[in-house]
Amino acid sequence: MSTLFFDIQITGHHTEYIGHLIDYFRSRPPSGPVTFVVHPHFADRFPQLAEKARGSEQVRLVSVSEAEYQKATAGSLTRQSFATLRLVNAYAERYQADRVSLLSFNVFQIALIFARPRFKINGILFLQFYRMNTDSWKDRLKYFRKYWITRLYTRNKQLERVFILNDPKTADYLNRTFGTGLFHALNDPIPVLEPLHGFDCHSQYGLEPGRKILLHLGALDHRKGTLEFIRSATYMATERQEELAYLVAGSPSSNEMGEQIERQIRLVNETTRIKAIYEPGFLPEAKMKSMLDQCYAIVIPYKNPEASSGILGHAASANKPLVATGKGLLKELIEDYRLGLLVERVEPTLIAERIESLLRSGDWKSASNAFTAERTPEAFAATIVGDTILSQRKAK
Repeated sequence: MSTLFFDIQITGHHTEYIGHLIDYFRSRPPSGPVTFVVHPHFADRFPQLAEKARGSEQVRLVSVSEAEYQKATAGSLTRQSFATLRLVNAYAERYQADRVSLLSFNVFQIALIFARPRFKINGILFLQFYRMNTDSWKDRLKYFRKYWITRLYTRNKQLERVFILNDPKTADYLNRTFGTGLFHALNDPIPVLEPLHGFDCHSQYGLEPGRKILLHLGALDHRKGTLEFIRSATYMATERQEELAYLVAGSPSSNEMGEQIERQIRLVNETTRIKAIYEPGFLPEAKMKSMLDQCYAIVIPYKNPEASSGILGHAASANKPLVATGKGLLKELIEDYRLGLLVERVEPTLIAERIESLLRSGDWKSASNAFTAERTPEAFAATIVGDTILSQRKAK
């Protein structure tokens, strides 16, 4: 039995998930061939993962061509959906895959309303509709569009399982609503990372030793509340400003977004006593781990209440408190495990108020150990692989 894992994106959790699965197969050799289809520059960007894959007899790492990647990711979402599924079909045919795991399922939803590939499929769904806002007519329109897309693709008999990250409540709701057993909860894995040797944030960015670093990292975008976080510095109490530093690190979603971040960072440095730093570009895991370990708190004022966040796990692993959106799944996870403080709305003034509340609270006590124990990379991989490789072994 041949299995193919497909994810041609290269940022954040995309690479993490591939790495967890490669590690899993190294420790538990599969009974049949396993192919990972990845981004054109995956091996160059992550040579250690590529080397691990080459060291496993049954594991094959295949990069799509630059032309294939551009064709699959160009145009409207509908066009991308069909183009990317055609690319999956081509590689599944080439490597005679009986099952395909789509590690980022979202782009395939529209195409799978109509297409019935010869292989069985499972996938990881991000940003489903259940927790979406429906306050405005635009929100409601988006909600019902996603509702009908979901209803229609659940009729596809080639789909075996669709995983919902960190959210059994949503999985149960979707199964009840659509009369299916398709949806299953999947705990977002927390990788075990090593910090960058010799890297010190205070020395690197010229910060006084006593400054508390408030960290906002990852993919930087409007929906992540990046600009609202930076602007919150201008609302901090004057007597607090000299003890704080704002560190924004990661890749902006566009050149325009990068320019907006730079302007806001300059404004903070010119009008407050807070030190604001912008570290643009790809953030290596070791450097990210150092930032997480050395910061005072992590701020993630995300605007999508239906979203979980990999940063949540990194913060718990580093045992650092969060200031995060007080809605949806993030709210439930943070409250259940006492991982930080919540912001009612993504507004700079409210973010500043919550940061000040955190500063007044002293040492933060959380249940982060319980949170991380439930979210090991091994358990994550076993859940996905159990639908393919492990179940095949049991059948034999």
